[in-house]
Parts: sequence; structure tokens; C-alpha cells
Amino acid sequence: MSTKFYSRTMILINSTRVAQVTPTKIQTTAQKVDIFLSEAAFDRSLLALYDHIPGIYFFIKDIDSRLITCNVNMLSLYGQKYSEGIYGKTGFDFFPANLVFSFIDDDRQVMDNDTIIRERIELNIAEDGAISWFATTKTPLHNQQGKVIGLAGITRVVGKADEELHPFRKMIKVIDYLQANYTQELEVDTLADLCNLSKSQFHRSFKKLFRMPPLQFVLKLRIQNSIKLLRNTNLNVGEIAYECGFNDQNYFARSFSKACGMSPSKFRQKFR
Repeated sequence: MSTKFYSRTMILINSTRVAQVTPTKIQTTAQKVDIFLSEAAFDRSLLALYDHIPGIYFFIKDIDSRLITCNVNMLSLYGQKYSEGIYGKTGFDFFPANLVFSFIDDDRQVMDNDTIIRERIELNIAEDGAISWFATTKTPLHNQQGKVIGLAGITRVVGKADEELHPFRKMIKVIDYLQANYTQELEVDTLADLCNLSKSQFHRSFKKLFRMPPLQFVLKLRIQNSIKLLRNTNLNVGEIAYECGFNDQNYFARSFSKACGMSPSKFRQKFR
């Protein structure tokens, strides 16, 4: 059998038959995005609107938490210039695992339960590398049959003017204290005194609000600051461990690897 290739079709010729095979049309990323947005009955013109709202990070994901599209602020956070660079990817392609797992858990809550998460407060790393508070809202997206096919979300940096509007206001003194002293040895009793609660009351309130115990939050704060230093400085791993409150470099390396899924050195190579 002989085979001849032409520009748009392939002809297979043998002694008994002639068959013509037309190749599948390749869709561009923009076409794939349009198909998803159409299925979700989402107005594409809204994307342009979100591009012009300062401080707003907008994104759309499919049912598997893969990114479909986002606004320019979110692209910058991902370190990308064009939307093609994020299509079909997940947070694991851009951020360390310890940051992404909580995002994925929230995605699953929204899509599995067909519910909305409103103004969830979390500590994260901003575009400039600073540790900042973010408020995130996520809502499920449905097709014409009412089936959940993805979600849309908005994240924004929480400013001082927002503090009285959110439940973490009772913990502002504690959080300010932690951010100023996270490199030091910290006692839960000291933190409880800052908000005039007993040790047990403070522990329950803190865990309910931030979904982790106080000392685990301190560890998260240290790890996130080490991420900032790994990305933005030339300090070696030992120096970063010390700067972030770890007296033992090996303990820092183990804690970082457990949280981020890789060693500090590998993280620097991948994300810097």
C-alpha cells in the first residue's frame, strides 16, 4: 500500500479501495474558551470589565479546577502575559502546593455542593511578593441543563477600610502581633490575652476563623515568608531559615518540603 500526503487531507490508496480521511479541526485556545463560556451562558464582555477594575483578580475554572480564562490582574499574578499561558492549567503549575490545596478544597466545596463561598479571608502572597490578606468569593457555573460545569471567582486584597466588615476583626491585634513577631518563640497564652479570651476560647475561635490552630498558622506564616525570600532575594537557604524564625535549617527544609511538595532549593529553581 502506498500513502500520499496532501495539505488538508490524507489519501490511502491500495488495490481494493480509496479512502479519504479528513483531519479533525484544531481549535484555538480562544475558541475553546468561547465554547466553555457559551455553555456556561457567561457574557464574554464581562471579562473586559474585570480588566479595568483595580485590585480585582477574576478567574473561571472548569469542573476539574483547570483554568479557562482570567483578567489581566490574575494573569500578572500567574506571571503570564497572555491568557493562552494559563488555559487548562491548575494552581499547581504556578504556586507551591501548600497554597494551592486550600484553593482546590474551596473549589470542590463550591462545585460538589453547588454552593457559593462569600468573602473567605485568607493570607496569601501578592504580586509584589508581600504577604497580604485576600477576600475570595466563588460561585458555581451551570450549563443549560443545570449541571455544574465549573466556577467563577473574584479575589481582592483586603484593605484597612474592610477590617470592620469581616469576622477576623476580633483577631486584628493577634494577626498584627504575629506578623511583627512570627520569627520569635510564641505562646498561645500571649495571643489569647491580646483579644481578652481564655486560652481554650482563643484556640477554638482562631481555628474556626482560619481553619487551623494558632501555631500551625505561625508555621504557615513562616513558610510563606520564606517563599517570598526564595523568590526575591539571593539569601542562601540557611539564611532564609534564620530570617523566618527557624533555628534549625534541617527542620526548615523538612517543614518546607512537607508544605510545598519540594525542597527550598528546588522551589527556587522552579518558581524564581
